[in-house]
Amino acid sequence: MSLWNSMKRSVSSAQLSADKLLRVNKERTEISRLESEIRKLKRDLGDQAFVLYQSGKLKQKDIVASCSTIDALFAEIQTHEEAIDAIQAEELPKQPLTGHVCPTCEKRLPAKQVYCPDCGTKAIDIVPEEAEPIEEPEAPSVCPECGAEVEADSAFCPSCGVKIER
Repeated sequence: MSLWNSMKRSVSSAQLSADKLLRVNKERTEISRLESEIRKLKRDLGDQAFVLYQSGKLKQKDIVASCSTIDALFAEIQTHEEAIDAIQAEELPKQPLTGHVCPTCEKRLPAKQVYCPDCGTKAIDIVPEEAEPIEEPEAPSVCPECGAEVEADSAFCPSCGVKIER
């Protein structure tokens, strides 16, 4: 991966992390609001039950209505907690893969190299899920046979496969 692509990916990763943090905090704020509402309803429920008890008018349906509201709020909290889990599980999509691989020595090769520079075997295309793209080689020399660029430590030309004498 080139330095530029690596930097772009790092920035994208930082942006995703910041966005995830903001969304998680928003969900947690909503959970706190709901929990506060539940505490208030429970307090009110206790107060109502006590007043009804004192007056001899305690009716079960009054308590059931308040409890149903509390249950609905707990379900809403569960939804927000699941949203937090989903946000935290998010990742940047994997980069598409390019290039070739040598079937003999399994060296990863850039897309423009047709032959392995180490053993001279014709390279095969990489299946997209196998690995990430590799960086292009630096400081090439020239093949005496076809004129293609050849890495300084290559034993064979990556374009025509001729053995490089050094």
